[in-house]
Amino acid sequence: MTIQVLLTEPDYVGQLYPMSETSAAWELRLGMFSILERWQTSVPDVVCTVTSHRHDVLESFEERVQVAPFAPFPTLSVLGNVLLAPAVMRQMIDVCRNSARSVVFLIDDSPIAAWIPHPAVSTTALAAAMEQPDAADIVLIEGYVVTRLWQAFDVMPTVIGWDAELLPRRHSFSDQPNVVVDERHGPVLFGDNVHVEPFTTLIGPLAIGNGTQIKSHSRISSSTIGPTCKIAGEIEDSIFHGFANKQHDGFVGHSWIGSWVNLGAGTTTSDLKNTYGEVHVSMPWSDENTGRMLLGTLMGDHSKTAIGTRLTTGSVIGCFANIVTSTFAPRAVLSFSWCTENSVVPYSVDRALQTAHTVMRRRNVRMKETTEQLYRSIAEARRD
Repeated sequence: MTIQVLLTEPDYVGQLYPMSETSAAWELRLGMFSILERWQTSVPDVVCTVTSHRHDVLESFEERVQVAPFAPFPTLSVLGNVLLAPAVMRQMIDVCRNSARSVVFLIDDSPIAAWIPHPAVSTTALAAAMEQPDAADIVLIEGYVVTRLWQAFDVMPTVIGWDAELLPRRHSFSDQPNVVVDERHGPVLFGDNVHVEPFTTLIGPLAIGNGTQIKSHSRISSSTIGPTCKIAGEIEDSIFHGFANKQHDGFVGHSWIGSWVNLGAGTTTSDLKNTYGEVHVSMPWSDENTGRMLLGTLMGDHSKTAIGTRLTTGSVIGCFANIVTSTFAPRAVLSFSWCTENSVVPYSVDRALQTAHTVMRRRNVRMKETTEQLYRSIAEARRD
């Protein structure tokens, strides 16, 4: 029997801001894989596909990433913002294979997945079937539901441990002298074609994605560095989503850094208040108490900082924002903003996209039409 895994987005996916502006929930990257990639790697004998009520984000994703189309197979529908161990994924598939009845999977009494054994001709028909499952069985599983980006930092060590079981252990820079790999507190994982320069310290749990370069004299610990990044300086408990540049000294701690970000030389984040109190963040909808003592910056895709930029504790910066200031940057900067010491003004969408095209071509990546239209719609919403 062919089983289809359908990753979906919850109604509250916007709370994963600023990542949610440009990316789907299943693109959240912790460890070596995004959530979708971990499903594809852990259960390769099933068909994995995606759907979302946010059609512009879905179309952009499908334009950037090849994924199987929805098909009329028996389907396991799973929230795309749920982190599950490979063993739990396999357990769920085994339950589905052996059940002719509908099954609802729960984490802490919250439904996160549903098995519909009867083939549906469309995602709409599947959603209707899920609303009224016929005599569904209940199965309790373990996992993590991520509703805010900062929650990812707490589970990252566990997730990197999962990925250590999926991947062969290899150090791809054995010819480099004076590289310290400290795995006393967790594994250090490397993708293909990772280049680590001399006099670098890597402290686990740590995952470094395909094609990433780590510059000399860097110190990186307890972090996820996505694919095709250029990284230098001190990084702690942070996530670089991919295709990001931090090629110079400066500290980044307890931060989420989106794709295609460039951090200027000396850019430094603060991740601890002087009072050691809980960090509050200014989200577009309201201020929120994160309940965390340590939180640096959440920065959206294609944003950039100038040299010497200082980012305050709990900064939230949207996509396509430019921070050009010698003083502390504001704690909240909306997407498509140009922030200087004296003002924050809208950033021309045409200028922003022209720069993005240039940056992406340097990595042999082309921004396609649907993704550009998504970016333009974000800028339009910013003007409103």
